[in-house]
Amino acid sequence: GFTKSLAMTVLSEIGDKTFFAAAILAMRYPRRLVLTGCLSALIVMTIISALAGWAAPNLVRKCA
Repeated sequence: GFTKSLAMTVLSEIGDKTFFAAAILAMRYPRRLVLTGCLSALIVMTIISALAGWAAPNLVRKCA
């Protein structure tokens, strides 16, 4: 299961515009800086998604 999910994630992300933007940025700026920025953005978006996933059901229950 892990290998299949990893492969699907890699295949779907390669065609993503974000991948190309990061590749172009890595050609123009230091790679570590680009990697740090991309990882930071991923962490922030993961936290925001987790908070939205937690808050949405709570808001729906209160409205219904």
